[in-house]
Amino acid sequence: MGSRSKVQDRYPHETKLCVLSDRKETREQVEYYFQRIAGVDVLVVPDAPLPDADWSVVPAEQLVRIGRASPRIKQTTRIIAFGPADLLTPAFLFGCWDFMKEPWNAEELYLRIRRDAPDTLSDPPENEGIHYDTSMMWSARHAVELRPVEYRLMEMLVSSAGSLVSREELAMGLLRTHQTSSRSLDMHISNLRKKIRMISAPAPGPSIEVQRGVGYRLVDWVAQSEDQD
Repeated sequence: MGSRSKVQDRYPHETKLCVLSDRKETREQVEYYFQRIAGVDVLVVPDAPLPDADWSVVPAEQLVRIGRASPRIKQTTRIIAFGPADLLTPAFLFGCWDFMKEPWNAEELYLRIRRDAPDTLSDPPENEGIHYDTSMMWSARHAVELRPVEYRLMEMLVSSAGSLVSREELAMGLLRTHQTSSRSLDMHISNLRKKIRMISAPAPGPSIEVQRGVGYRLVDWVAQSEDQD
């Protein structure tokens, strides 16, 4: 707590950041990431009028729509628009400061703000391992939605971390709570492996090894404490 307080003392003025996104996964990722950054006060909401903040992150489609209705947008905020590449030019014409092509993540947003305002935000959080609950998997830098069936798989793999868990055991474990089949197990495992890789990036992290036709093994998993804050 003392070191956190010292970092905050270095950034007495909090940069106000407002992020508008209709994607729950994006909102959770941004909120989690920026909670660990000193010097920023972040508000993440699904929808709102063009906010009054130091930095506003808005869908390019919304910015263009506002710009066409009111060509003279009062610039009280630096706007970072995001969306498909074909909206890049109109977004800049209607006043955006920067543009992120989809898909984007919280770390990219941080780096863009830090590039233009290097003395306003603290360094990014260290990678502190992977955590998960019934609906989400996260690390210090990333977060992703976790489906119920993926959570159940994580529970079974983590409980036997380092050991091979047979396909039959996993399939039977899923059947107790989910309408799934052994045939769909590979698909669920594949999706889970991708999410673990994404959450771990850029550092190496745990992975799910496949023993074809036999089962799966979770390796390099570091057990997390009960207090995940």
